[in-house]
Amino acid sequence: MDNFNFDTLDERKSNIKTSNKTIILNHVYEEYTDNEIRKLYELLSGETYNYGLKLNVGDKIVGKIVGETLTDYLFDIGYKDYVRVEKRKSEEIALSKYANDEETVSFDIDVEILITELSESPYVIKGSLAALHKNDTYVDILKTDEPIEALVVTSFPAGFTLELSYNGYKIPSFMPNILAGVNKLTPEQGLELVGQILLVKIESYSSEKGTFIASRKKYLKSLIPQEIANLKLRDEKNVPIPYTGTVTGTAKFGIFVEFNEILTGMIHKDNLSDVYKNVYQNVEAGSEIQFFVKEVIKEKLILTQVWKETIWDSVDKNSEYEGTVFDEKSFGMLIRLDNETLGLVHNSEFEKRGSRPSIGDKIKVKVLTVQKSERKIYLTLV
Repeated sequence: MDNFNFDTLDERKSNIKTSNKTIILNHVYEEYTDNEIRKLYELLSGETYNYGLKLNVGDKIVGKIVGETLTDYLFDIGYKDYVRVEKRKSEEIALSKYANDEETVSFDIDVEILITELSESPYVIKGSLAALHKNDTYVDILKTDEPIEALVVTSFPAGFTLELSYNGYKIPSFMPNILAGVNKLTPEQGLELVGQILLVKIESYSSEKGTFIASRKKYLKSLIPQEIANLKLRDEKNVPIPYTGTVTGTAKFGIFVEFNEILTGMIHKDNLSDVYKNVYQNVEAGSEIQFFVKEVIKEKLILTQVWKETIWDSVDKNSEYEGTVFDEKSFGMLIRLDNETLGLVHNSEFEKRGSRPSIGDKIKVKVLTVQKSERKIYLTLV
């Protein structure tokens, strides 16, 4: 017999340490090698396998991959049987999380498994890495501020159904209409998104509906600062550069325009061309319109169709003007210096004089300070 180190049965028994709780019969010593007997003892005494382990469906347990069959991956959890994980695409993706730089999963690496099924006849333990990995993926999605690719599946009045692509999973999501663009989309623009792959950011998760709420608007707005930094108002010859945009809406004071996909500005009614000046409130959203970018104040874009110099372009401290009282506020009066330029005279200035003008009155003023970044002019009385 191979590997026998002792000649007599008693010598062999004394060499193989056992306990009173585990009895090995004599014929075993006669038929097995020392190594085989030691392994048998470890198996029977529970030193290798934890027979006291209580498994329940839904438990998360740690195991090591030991092999595979045609249909399953096999994981050793230190129990009387392996955990079987079905060979599916989602499980392969989850298992790849544990791969090394050579895209190989080592046999000695700990892998987290969710127990999904326990059968007694025959005894089978089934598990899933994908279920845990998908839960982790959901948590990761809520934590990340990075944009996520999303396929627009369908469009309906309230918004869009999306399919997020993240960590190898296709995850359902919903994007309300108001979050589909920097500005509200027209029905035609909404339909054009179906079938497209967009970048979105996640706003929230609805456990009740089991879906993420996505926002393309949030992603696009994150691009605005860089787009404004790259925006050119004039060419190398100092000639204003024309732009083309899409009308997003109108108000009593002008037209709102979206251009360069993510930028939005307003053309004041006084800066509209003759074509639009008297009909601008009837211009439909989605209409194409041409204009110039007159000025950028922080992220506020001042647009115009008629390029002209105004007081605002050259105003400076101590400049004097004749203006018209345009409006009265609790803190002072707004003075119109020209169609595009307003300044404020504080109440204290009128208290010094002892009288107040009325709206529409002409008064002479001098510039105290100019805050270009806020587009504010503070005036004093001459």
